[in-house]
Amino acid sequence: MTLANIGSMDAEEVVQVYLSAPGTDYAPISSLAAFRRVPLRAGERQTLTFQIPVERMALADRNGVPYVAPGRFRLIVGGCSPGARSIALGAPDPVSVEFIVAASGED
Repeated sequence: MTLANIGSMDAEEVVQVYLSAPGTDYAPISSLAAFRRVPLRAGERQTLTFQIPVERMALADRNGVPYVAPGRFRLIVGGCSPGARSIALGAPDPVSVEFIVAASGED
């Protein structure tokens, strides 16, 4: 993703990456997967790359053993936690992308 400071003053942004599993009732609504504080000079753009370890998608079974459930996931990137309240308070719309984790043995 590319972050831009379109203002006339130097600034910092804390870019936050959240992970969610839409359509499931057994996973958190969203969980913080990564973040980075990024200083930007006025007018500067910076391309950011985040690596999210697969362990961040893990849930725990009844015995506390972690596992990654197959299904649809969403990564949400922005300057605040995802949700209508953040937008209502003036935060810009976050960027999101969905992907599918296949069950073991599927392509």
